[in-house]
Amino acid sequence: MPFSLLGTCVSLEAILVASFILMRQARLARSADERDHLMLQILLLTEKEITAVVQMDRQIAAKVGLTRTATDKDIEELGQKNIDRRSCPDYPGQSRLTVDRRHLFDGQLTQSR
Repeated sequence: MPFSLLGTCVSLEAILVASFILMRQARLARSADERDHLMLQILLLTEKEITAVVQMDRQIAAKVGLTRTATDKDIEELGQKNIDRRSCPDYPGQSRLTVDRRHLFDGQLTQSR
C-alpha cells in the first residue's frame, strides 16, 4: 500500500473541512435566529405604536365632528389593542406581550401588566 499515508491525509483534511463548514453553518443559523427575534420585537413595537396612532386619530375625528369616520367599524377594529390579546409562538403561555424600547436591542421582551 504505497498511498496509505496520502489517503490518511486526504481523509483528515476532509474531516477538518467538514467540521469548519458545520461550525460556520451553526454560526449563520444562530445569527439568523437573532435577526428573526429582533424583527419580531420591531413588528410588535410597530403594531403597538400604530394602534395608538389610530386611536388618537379616531379621537381627533370625533372632536372635529367627523362622526362617520370616528365610528367606522374597520377603523375601530384597527384601533383595538391587538398586541394585548395575542400570544407569541416563541414565548408560549405569555400573552399581552409588549416591547420595551430600552430592551429592544438586548433581545428581551417584557410582559406588560
